[in-house]
Amino acid sequence: MADTLFGYAGKILEVDLTSHSSKTIEVTPDFARKYLGGVGFAAYFLWSRVKPGIDALGPDNLLMFMTGPMTGTGASGTRWSAAFKSPHTGAWARTAMGGDMGPELKYAGWDGIIVTGKSDAPVYLSINNGKVQFKDARQLWGKDTHETTLAIEAELKDKLVKVACIGPAGENKVVYASINTEYFRAFGRLGGGAVMGAKNLKAIAIRGT
Repeated sequence: MADTLFGYAGKILEVDLTSHSSKTIEVTPDFARKYLGGVGFAAYFLWSRVKPGIDALGPDNLLMFMTGPMTGTGASGTRWSAAFKSPHTGAWARTAMGGDMGPELKYAGWDGIIVTGKSDAPVYLSINNGKVQFKDARQLWGKDTHETTLAIEAELKDKLVKVACIGPAGENKVVYASINTEYFRAFGRLGGGAVMGAKNLKAIAIRGT
């Protein structure tokens, strides 16, 4: 492998919802070899940065979306992962999903997303390759996931954008709420939707070329 990263974009996007800012974390060959990607990357950041006893629905919880080195290669059975401290169990939570959104994140140039903090008003995150924008989502609050996806596609004028979003259950912090994408796929375990809602994050829209 030497110093070449095969199967990796080489960077992770970290988003701070409190300050509406973002930064890039480099994925080095040594880090990739040690933690591999996907669940391994997420476990590293959760265990190194989330302190014991934090409120899973508080701003100190991390919400992470991570791909692996096979994501976006066309290999059969590849998935991408969401991870966080669960509001349902109070413990480490990891849930996985197939479909096109994980590959789209890789095509946009990112191995993963780390979401920190809490926005003071509902927002959604728009990622178009290296361009990261915080968009007003107050008009989306209260909409279900199908309505939200269609509204974001219309606002961005892009039917190919991939959208992961929450509905009213996540907004109201139901502790088993899911995060949905592509109309029928879901990060359906352990309350990721509630963590997203607690952060006032309605959706993440990704477009990669």
